[in-house]
Amino acid sequence: MGMRLAVMAVLCGLACAGFANAGVPRSAENAYHAGAYERAVTLCDAEGSSESLAYAAQALIADAITRPGGFCEPCLRRAIAKADQAIQRDPQRVDGYLQKSIAIGFRGRAIGVSRARAEGLAEEAQVLLERAVAMAPANAWAQASLGAWHLEIVQHAGPVLANLMYGASRDEGLQHYRTALTLDPHSALLQMNFALALLAMEQEDMVPEARRAIEIAVADDSQDHLVSYTRHQARQLLQALNDRDPGKVSRLVRQFQGWQPQ
Repeated sequence: MGMRLAVMAVLCGLACAGFANAGVPRSAENAYHAGAYERAVTLCDAEGSSESLAYAAQALIADAITRPGGFCEPCLRRAIAKADQAIQRDPQRVDGYLQKSIAIGFRGRAIGVSRARAEGLAEEAQVLLERAVAMAPANAWAQASLGAWHLEIVQHAGPVLANLMYGASRDEGLQHYRTALTLDPHSALLQMNFALALLAMEQEDMVPEARRAIEIAVADDSQDHLVSYTRHQARQLLQALNDRDPGKVSRLVRQFQGWQPQ
């Protein structure tokens, strides 16, 4: 059951994917970067293009993952609906598919394994993710999402079963993630989520690369609200690593990835 959920479990932070935002009102972008996510949604709704509707979904996801007290599940349901509208408006654009898969993955974590499995969220997210990667292989976030898929399948199923059932492997997951970082090496969001994926493996040989990724995330001085939020998380995680506190590291990884408390 955990393996099935892992198919949809795209990493925390992918919501801020680096799409070209032609068609998105500048006022909506400004509201988004300031953390005024509902304002961004309203402005995007008024514009009504596929690009704007996908950006509205992105804003709702950012709102969901930055609220205190855990992910906002109603926000994620709204994000899924907005992404559906974006896809319906223009099925040839990748951003609607990516935002929907991200929102589904986060919602699955928010509602728990049993409900996610009953609703078939894993299968739905897998279809969306495969389509997004096929449509935009040079998109850093499509590559990162595919890398996340491989790594989480292996984490939950083990390497042998993951390969037999899904063709998933740790090496391929790392390759896709590293490709994403080559495409966008300075992104705090990509670097932090890569670090979380590495640390989730709980393998000592992954820690140095995770630390380097966290240090890059901490160095990102962007004033974007979601980046600032991510940078604060990165500092906490770096401190836990410096304190050599594996229990705290593990708790922070689960918390920042959005899993329900154990």
